[in-house]
Amino acid sequence: ETEEAAELKKQGNAAYAQNDIEEAVRLWNRAIRKHVQELSDGKSCDEEATMLEKSIYLNLAQGYLKLGDGERALRACKVVLYTDQQNAKARYRAAEACAQLERFDEAEQLLSQLELPEASKLLQRIQAKRQAQAAKDSKQEAAARKKLAAKMSAGLAGFSEDKPEPVPQEALRAPMADLGTVSNMTDVSVEAAEAAKNRLARLEAAAAGERPLPEPTYTDFESFRAKAMKRSQTYTMAAERSRKQTEASQRSVRLDWLRQGHTGHLEDFTSVLEEELHDIQAQEAEQKQAECDDLVGTGSADMDDMDEMD
Repeated sequence: ETEEAAELKKQGNAAYAQNDIEEAVRLWNRAIRKHVQELSDGKSCDEEATMLEKSIYLNLAQGYLKLGDGERALRACKVVLYTDQQNAKARYRAAEACAQLERFDEAEQLLSQLELPEASKLLQRIQAKRQAQAAKDSKQEAAARKKLAAKMSAGLAGFSEDKPEPVPQEALRAPMADLGTVSNMTDVSVEAAEAAKNRLARLEAAAAGERPLPEPTYTDFESFRAKAMKRSQTYTMAAERSRKQTEASQRSVRLDWLRQGHTGHLEDFTSVLEEELHDIQAQEAEQKQAECDDLVGTGSADMDDMDEMD
């Protein structure tokens, strides 16, 4: 059974030699699965089996590096380093995988204990790649800062030549309306929104070729404002009339209660109501007296006329 796993490994090596990297990786993965199955079936995990497993994982790491899959290549190397931390080939290929993943610090740490010419060359490539990446990042950061500065300068410069001139703040300030006006502005807003909606519908219909575009119309916003002010005044007058009617009704109810002697439920307010009753009675008496005076004056004038006739 172990020979079969070794045979699959040899087939993978042959495919790798012919530059068929994907087929080589597929065969090495089959070899690993077969090897694990053999160990699960009770096969002895001797030194030969251990060496076979390491060689297959190292081959897998090399194949994944060729395919540009640094993550899987690093995992294959870590399997070997788990039991053999000083394995030079595993450390070297793990460093290559870290370089692909731009994990430069980890790559340099893996190469720090290797005394191989290849390790020195790889370390130089990693340092050059790190410097290139740093330069690229610096360039991108400078470009971003330049773009931001350009946007800020454009904002501070104000409007460009193809944009309308800014409207003075004084022209934007409208006279402050009272609360009544504000409460009735909703009707005007609804009408304006409806007009805009109808205009959009006409434009869409004209674009679809349903009917010709009508002549443009202009909304008289001064009439809208005048209408709102008129509604506000009407509302204010109605509110004032309602308030006066409410007060008159309250006085009439309290007066009826006092005249009918129903003060049992108003003990705390009896004195106040009695004073109000006296005031109302006094006003009624003055009004009646004024009417009487008018009648007397009219009667005297009639008598004088009668005397002249005699």
